[in-house]
Amino acid sequence: MKSDPKDPAIWSDSHKINSFEVDPSNRATVQTLAKLMQESAWNHANSLKMGYSHLLEKSLVWILSRLKIRIHDFPEWGESIQVRTWAVGAYRLFALREFQILNEAGALVAEAKGAWFVLEQGSRRPIRIEPLFHRMNIPTGRSLFGEDLERLPSPREYEGQSFFPVRFSDLDWHHHVNHVKYMEWILDSYPLEFHDQLRVASLEINYLSEAHYGDEVSIRTQKPEDGSNSFLHSVFRKRDEQEICVASIDWRER
Repeated sequence: MKSDPKDPAIWSDSHKINSFEVDPSNRATVQTLAKLMQESAWNHANSLKMGYSHLLEKSLVWILSRLKIRIHDFPEWGESIQVRTWAVGAYRLFALREFQILNEAGALVAEAKGAWFVLEQGSRRPIRIEPLFHRMNIPTGRSLFGEDLERLPSPREYEGQSFFPVRFSDLDWHHHVNHVKYMEWILDSYPLEFHDQLRVASLEINYLSEAHYGDEVSIRTQKPEDGSNSFLHSVFRKRDEQEICVASIDWRER
C-alpha cells in the first residue's frame, strides 16, 4: 500500500482474489469489490491522518452516504488486481472520493465514486467538510468518473417483499449494519435463475438511515416497465417503516 510516485494524490493497494471472495462462476462478487474499495479508502485516509482513529480523537466519525460502482469485468479467483483511490474534493456536506480497479494487464475492470460526510459523534450532526479539507491540506486528484451522485428516487410501486433479520455478523464497528450488507440483501432478493443469466453492470446506492441488531428489514423492488434490466430498490426498517436505503441496479447478460 502506497501513494503513486507519479501522482501523490493517488493511493494504490494490491490484492489477490481469494476463493471466499468469488461467486459460483469463480469471479469476484460486487460485495468483494465494494469491500476492497472501502479498505483502500480507509488506508488512504489513515495515511492522511484523517482515518477512523484520527477523527475519533475529535469525536467525529466518517459516514458513507452515496456510492456508485460501474463494473466492466469481474476478476477471477487467483487474479491479482490493483485498487486505486483518490479524493476529488468537497461538495456541500460531502467529501468525494473516486476509485479504479485494474487487472494484471492494467485494464480497467471497475470504477466508482463515493460521497462521505462527517458526523459529530454525540449530536450525530454533520459538520462542514471544506474547513476540514483546508486545515488538513488534503491532496486532491482529477475527477475521472464523470457523474454526480444525486439522490435516488424511491420505488413508486413494488411487487412483493423479501425480509432479512439483522444479525451480529451484519454489524460494523459503529454497531449498525455494514454498508456492504445492504448490497448483499438486495442481491440476495433475486432468484438464482436471475443471477445465472445476468450479472451487475452498475450499482448505485444511497444510505438514508441505520439498521441495528434485532431489527428486521424488508426489500421492496420496482421492476422495469420498459423491458430493460434496470431495477430500483428500497430497504425499509420493519418496526417503524423507516426507509433506510435506496438502490438502483443495472444488469447485463452474462
